[in-house]
Formats: sequence, C-alpha cells, structure tokens
Amino acid sequence: MANVPSGTTCGSALCARQLPEQSGRGRRRRYCDEVCRARAHRERHPTPPTCQLRAGGWPCDRPAAGYVREVDTEGERPFKPWGFCAAACPQCRPLLEAFAESLNLFTGWMTVAEFRARQVRPFA
Repeated sequence: MANVPSGTTCGSALCARQLPEQSGRGRRRRYCDEVCRARAHRERHPTPPTCQLRAGGWPCDRPAAGYVREVDTEGERPFKPWGFCAAACPQCRPLLEAFAESLNLFTGWMTVAEFRARQVRPFA
C-alpha cells in the first residue's frame, strides 16, 4: 500500500512543502512534484565541470580538476565572491594563472570538491 500520511514533507533538501495525501496501491511518493525530483537527482549526480580555456578558438573540454579563483588581497575572505573564476584542467592551469597575472589579479587554486562544498558558482 502506498499510504502517505498527512504532514509528510518533500524529500528534496531545498523544499519544505508537504506531500499530498496518498492512499491505495502504487509506489510511495517522495517528492512534491517533478521539479523537486529533478533537483534531488542533480544534487545526487552533479555534472562534472570541464576546462573553460579556449585556445585558437577551440575549447579544451578536458575534465576540470579545480578552479582558478581571484584572491581577496585585503585578507577578509580567501576568495572574492564576484571575482575572476574559471574551471581548469591540470594542463591549462598554468595558462589561466598566467592570464590572471597579466591582468594584475592575485589568484588561488580551489579543487572541485572545495568549490562544491562552498557552493560557489563560476562566472567565466
């Protein structure tokens, strides 16, 4: 029986809506709608980032190992929230760091796992 009692909340981490009551046969409902189900799937299976460097008009497209980020020189935060940020593979990392240095930006390296833990979004 697929009895979902009243007061049961959605299984998505970002949703707090209650599930509609369900009785009868079938699978128990876990999410309030298709949007929450898809969001939960994206959280469980994130898309791996790819390198964002373009050389001669051609994208690198190798899997990124981390992000070249602009560092806050005032020392308040290790990384600027709205500063320069680009995903890079190990082979392209020195090129992106040299590019940022040519723009007089102080950069740091953040792995993909650290990047996701901080829930920072790339801009480049």
